[in-house]
Amino acid sequence: MSGPDKTRTAAIFDGSWDVHDVLRSTATLLALGEGIETPAEFQDAGPHSVFMDVYQGFTKFHMREFGTTVRQLATVSSKNHVHSVDNLRSQYRQAYSVDEVLAARMIAWPLTLPMCSPVSDGAAAAIVCSPAALAKLHQSRVVQVRASVLAAGGVLLWAGNSPEYIEVMFAAWFAGAVIVPVNFALHPREVASIAEDCRAKVCFATLEKIGELQEFMSSEKRCTLPMDETALKTLRGEDRGVVDVEFSDVAWIFYTSGTTGRPKGAMLSHQNLLAMTFAFLADVDALSPHDCLFHLAPPQSHAGGLLMLRIS
Repeated sequence: MSGPDKTRTAAIFDGSWDVHDVLRSTATLLALGEGIETPAEFQDAGPHSVFMDVYQGFTKFHMREFGTTVRQLATVSSKNHVHSVDNLRSQYRQAYSVDEVLAARMIAWPLTLPMCSPVSDGAAAAIVCSPAALAKLHQSRVVQVRASVLAAGGVLLWAGNSPEYIEVMFAAWFAGAVIVPVNFALHPREVASIAEDCRAKVCFATLEKIGELQEFMSSEKRCTLPMDETALKTLRGEDRGVVDVEFSDVAWIFYTSGTTGRPKGAMLSHQNLLAMTFAFLADVDALSPHDCLFHLAPPQSHAGGLLMLRIS
């Protein structure tokens, strides 16, 4: 991905989101920054990926809503770069002062180069495909996957936000299972397809959706349960403690929207979730035992569920 032609590098990111309505998506996200004007000298900052324009919109929104200054943004960047010096796995291990961050090359105002994520090469990737797809590919480095196991099976969650959602989520983790939260707006056919793909052993859904989901389920071995207070009362039993798991074990499977193909499951380990939680508490919203938090709840199948980890 890295190379001397920065325009070509930036173009790689054009295909990493909904390619069918790029202009509308971009305009919607850029509108978040309305009210904070880019200084005239930084109107043309040179080639960069479209996502830097999106991040610019997010940043301007934060500046407008919370009064965040450019220097405060540079302070956060400086702090992170200071930490990178002691991290042997950092791609770049160079400290920057706040003034050096501010003086660096502008990417998309107010974001300078040290404020942005680098374009990285060298990561390893594996393409998992069917025998039919393999026949079309170069086969000099083929590796056969003999087995793939999810500990204790997957627990699929298809419901709107509720206290019961959080209860089931943590109960599954305590039992050593993998949770698979899916978008409540999906069609039952799509949910059933995801359940089949991740080999979910149990599917929790809201009471009014149970019948619809069961119509599309192909496996009678898959248990479908309602996610409501009355039903959960019958499932509660003795406290059996917490099953031991490894940091590297899969904890959460996120499925993509499937805009440009079939949804694909991204597997997050317990270590991934722990690192995210610590980073959030360190950099975004530090909490003490005496704080009272008003939790703005986006879908619990997405960020809402992840943000619950900071107070758990």
